[in-house]
Amino acid sequence: MKQVGLLPPEPDSPESHYTAPMSFLFQVIPVTPATPDGVPRLQAIGRETFVQTFAQNNDPDELARYVAEAFAAEQVQAELANPDSFFYLLTDGAGTDLGYLKVNLAPAFTEAVDLENALEVQRIYLLRAAQGQGAGRLLMDQALAAAREHGLSQLWLGVWEHNLGALEFYRRSGFVPFGRHTFMFGQEAQTDVLMRRDLGPQE
Repeated sequence: MKQVGLLPPEPDSPESHYTAPMSFLFQVIPVTPATPDGVPRLQAIGRETFVQTFAQNNDPDELARYVAEAFAAEQVQAELANPDSFFYLLTDGAGTDLGYLKVNLAPAFTEAVDLENALEVQRIYLLRAAQGQGAGRLLMDQALAAAREHGLSQLWLGVWEHNLGALEFYRRSGFVPFGRHTFMFGQEAQTDVLMRRDLGPQE
């Protein structure tokens, strides 16, 4: 249930110098099994963001194995076909893919949690080049909108305890911890922090 969070770009990375053109607009687009090229686009974002976030602190062989399985075409197709899961692709005004959001209704939860009327934010995947420009906020707003659309009153998610950038982003977004979960990454037991957020009256 690992979350790829919104980490600050590496200071010396070329991606950190990405700047939006004056006409730049973010777009959030629902992705369904019928979306042209939906599967390979989600695969590409998932692989790149996962490696960007977790390569430094994990065994490269285990990382490669996980990425190959988690973002295989068959796996992504199955997730897209699940009627209780919803994907939203983030692009810029030129149609360049920057990230995506995946949320789940209760039947598709990745963890048994003692929460009522909740929506799981399973993934906020954002390419490093687009971080720090409000793109993550747009994806979180889309998660809030999806919860409202389904008449739900809470969001929850799990984030790796060492993904400090993601933890801080979710805290700033109003999430608070409510539990912990052990995630087996190959042979290594890692810990996810479970976090939740109540939707206020204005939401």
